[in-house]
This record gives sequence, C-alpha cells and structure tokens, in this order.
Amino acid sequence: MKLPVMILGCTVLAASAAYVIAKESFTEGSTWTGTMKSAHYDTRTKRPSNASSRDIKLVIKTVDDGKFTGEFYQNSDREGLEVEGKIKSNGTVTFAPTKKIKGGWPENIIGNWQFSATLKGKQISGSATIPATNGSYTAISSYTMKLKE
Repeated sequence: MKLPVMILGCTVLAASAAYVIAKESFTEGSTWTGTMKSAHYDTRTKRPSNASSRDIKLVIKTVDDGKFTGEFYQNSDREGLEVEGKIKSNGTVTFAPTKKIKGGWPENIIGNWQFSATLKGKQISGSATIPATNGSYTAISSYTMKLKE
C-alpha cells in the first residue's frame, strides 16, 4: 500500500519541481522567441493550402497569480498584438490577443485566435487556431518558443 503512495508522491514532487523551474523563467520582462508553422485548411474542400513559417516573439509584461499580459509579434516584429493569458501549475499556458498593436491582421483575429501550450523549463510548445469565420478556411499553427537569455 505504501509503494503506490510513494510513486504518486514522487510524481507530484517532480511535476511541482518542473513547474517551479518553468515559473522562474516565465516572469515579467522575459522574452520568448521561436518559429510558428501554419497551414490554412479550406473548409469546403477539407484540403490544406497556403502553408507558411515565420518568426515569433512573446514578451511578458505582467505576471500575477497565474495570469499574465504581454505582447506577441511575428514577421520580424512587423505585426504585433497585445495578449492576455493564464499559466497553470501543471505548466499549461493559454493566451489570446486582446488588441492589435501594428500590422495587417485579419479582422477576426481578436476573440478568435487561441493559443495553448506546455511550458517545460525554458521552452513553450503548442498550437494556435483561428476558426473559419468567413466560411472559407481555418488556420492551424504549431509553434515552439525558447526563453531568450
């Protein structure tokens, strides 16, 4: 009976330690850089089209009690958005744009583009989706960002 409890305790301790390390990296003023790969999927034909890859950056502005604000940039900082999100104790990070800063963003970007990821140490990996709101395509992306030190 004690062995399963010990294994569970060790698993929880390891997960907690990983979160503490990740949380120490995900701080106000931290900058995360990486690459996003996207594809548009035509909702009529169900086929992918228009695949692309671009550089991305997330700058954390505030962190408070599991919530954060920041700025998300892509294409060498030519396009920017203000974002708000959450970080959970298991390392799950979610965020969404709240305001356009600059660039030629689609009209449906605010309120529709959702990011979800896992934070492990000094790396964030996840996906982002913009659902079809104009009846033609859904944009699906995957990304990885690392802490810029």
